[in-house]
Amino acid sequence: ARNLRGIGEQGGPRRDAPGDQIVSRASLLDEEGREAGTFHSSSVVVASSKGQTAEATLEQHHFELGDGVIVGSGLAGRLGEPAVFAVIGGTGRYRGARGGYAGVQWHVHLGGDGTARFVFDLLDGE
Repeated sequence: ARNLRGIGEQGGPRRDAPGDQIVSRASLLDEEGREAGTFHSSSVVVASSKGQTAEATLEQHHFELGDGVIVGSGLAGRLGEPAVFAVIGGTGRYRGARGGYAGVQWHVHLGGDGTARFVFDLLDGE
């Protein structure tokens, strides 16, 4: 993903407190770097040091692709730390999707370069 940033945020690291909400958006790219869709997330900060950026956020993800949407959820750590998320469903081609995915996010509004990488492991319908 590229241009990963909080909606309504101006650049630079933000300071978060537990309970704060973050809404983010990014452009999704395929493995060849072509536009593939849009990523949306809504997060709630569950841990942060006083006066620091979020250390842990509970996140809901929507991967809007040309042939459907994949919905996921999980707990993300600090900026750039890998996290594992659960696929909790989908629409269109991904209706009934299940499995998981790994993600690393570098949000602009948290001081990163605005990129993210997600690798999915979707299970067969059986």
